[in-house]
Amino acid sequence: MAACGIGAADVFFVISGFIICQIVSPDHPEGGGGRAALFFLVKRCLRIYPLYWTVFAAATIGSLWLPLQYEPIACNRETHGYILLIGGNCLIPPVWTLQYELYFYTVIAALLLLVPRTFYATLMLLMLAQASYVVLSGYLDLPQGFLSSPLLLEFGAGCAISWLHRRGFQKWAMGSLLLGVVAFSFGAAQAIDDVFYVLPRILTFGLGGALVLHAVIMLEAKGVFAPRPIEALGDASYSLYLCHWPLLTISAELELGWYGVAAAIALSFACHRWIENPLGSLALRFRELKLAHLS
Repeated sequence: MAACGIGAADVFFVISGFIICQIVSPDHPEGGGGRAALFFLVKRCLRIYPLYWTVFAAATIGSLWLPLQYEPIACNRETHGYILLIGGNCLIPPVWTLQYELYFYTVIAALLLLVPRTFYATLMLLMLAQASYVVLSGYLDLPQGFLSSPLLLEFGAGCAISWLHRRGFQKWAMGSLLLGVVAFSFGAAQAIDDVFYVLPRILTFGLGGALVLHAVIMLEAKGVFAPRPIEALGDASYSLYLCHWPLLTISAELELGWYGVAAAIALSFACHRWIENPLGSLALRFRELKLAHLS
């Protein structure tokens, strides 16, 4: 179960890379340059921070009455660290993945600003350099951090899928699905629980997620869509991601069992409906105003 939970983060990294490279490609109406880079960062921050701040504030208030703290992570970070998503979070531990998201967004914004005409080519070179650094950091005493983490290569895998589909690549749907499931299952079977800087993680969960993503896109192009409940789960994934830990912690503390799990899921969907969606509407209006200004 723990391995599958970690694998979910890898899949989300791949999907994030695909989506971001779809919306910032050079032929997108927003194009490149300084304004496009700034708008991209603002929009992504509007997507990440307001809902995170809302859930974190609720968890902080809740921790005054219930023991929500995740013990291995001490709640002694400076306030701005929690607000800006710098480092871990003892109340919502899964937000460590958002640090990688924000780093990737920064790289993409820099490419939009500096090399919009060679966006994909430059990104490919950066990913090759990243892969080289990952390998070398395993043998040499190189500085650790984002650059030494293979997890960033999973964003690159998603961008590669985007690049292929923008060029009309429509082959090997079922083969990719089968291989992706096998790769992901192998990673889960090996119980890869703590491999942030070990290649087997991206060769199982990451590669498997990329192959399954390619297959799903191909199947949708052929008119095969996921059931509506699965689509709704995907729509609410960010709210579920942020809310599930504190809500399940409360459920466990109150010994609610499966009723608590059901309540956590229901409250996460309510958060999506009444908080995340309105915040998304604000970001959409910001985009429309920006495009109107540029025209």
